[in-house]
Amino acid sequence: PDLIQDAQEKASTKGVTLDVHGFETLAQQEQGQQGQLLFWLVAMDLRVHMVTSTGRLLLELTGYGIVDSGTSLLLLPMPAYNQAMWALTFGLPKIHFHHGLVPCEGTSLNQLVFHFPGRDEELLLSLSTEDLLLPAGRSPNGHELCKIGISPLQDDGKTLPHMILGDVFLRKVSSIFDLQGATVTFVPEGSPEAKGNGLDRLNADPPAMPDALVM
Repeated sequence: PDLIQDAQEKASTKGVTLDVHGFETLAQQEQGQQGQLLFWLVAMDLRVHMVTSTGRLLLELTGYGIVDSGTSLLLLPMPAYNQAMWALTFGLPKIHFHHGLVPCEGTSLNQLVFHFPGRDEELLLSLSTEDLLLPAGRSPNGHELCKIGISPLQDDGKTLPHMILGDVFLRKVSSIFDLQGATVTFVPEGSPEAKGNGLDRLNADPPAMPDALVM
């Protein structure tokens, strides 16, 4: 409690406490069996909204996130990764990739939003283009290149649908881990751009996307 209170006072905002879920196989889930607490696994949705005045919802993936400070990027199973990259670049000027990297200047992405249903309230926290672009060197002509902070994750499809929340996300929050209580508390750094019901699902159907699969 003291760590949570200290983090909330420092950030001048309230944190959200999440229950840690067992990492179970789909077979265990079908049989109603609880998986082992192997990771800091929390329920979440991943959304992509257009960076326009409407904030139109393009994508929503439901599953779990593994909180992992030892991972730099956001890691998604391949189908979810393809969908997220499609949604992040939808309706924006074409991005010119150079060996998997993009120009740091002039590249624009849609808004990536993390939704966590907490014990008492929910947390919605968004990442902008600036949050997602990571400097990665220079092109032969001297232009600075960046990597989009999302990579595919090898997944056998036998466990609960999940992604790994690395530093690209974790640098936006203070994380307090309670091993005895099996909870994680996220305290956003400063006032989060989206909290409460500010970025709920819109009524308009999202545009067609390739082979929509759940995360």
